[in-house]
Amino acid sequence: GVPGCIHWPDAPRLEAVLNAFAEEKSEPSGTFIHALRLCVTGQAVGPGVYDCAELVGKEKSLSRLDAALKDLPD
Repeated sequence: GVPGCIHWPDAPRLEAVLNAFAEEKSEPSGTFIHALRLCVTGQAVGPGVYDCAELVGKEKSLSRLDAALKDLPD
């Protein structure tokens, strides 16, 4: 599963969590925003990714992220 996702936050808190993660990894947050949007919505562009994840919900969002992670090469 996706680590650290015990509580599914609302859109502003999800953004804060992703920004903190990006900072921890010394990566621009955009790197993860685009990947998250693609996993959650199946689209490269669209409405705010945090709002989409909140609307899709925790279970479906995490399921889609897990499926995408399984497709990544080792």
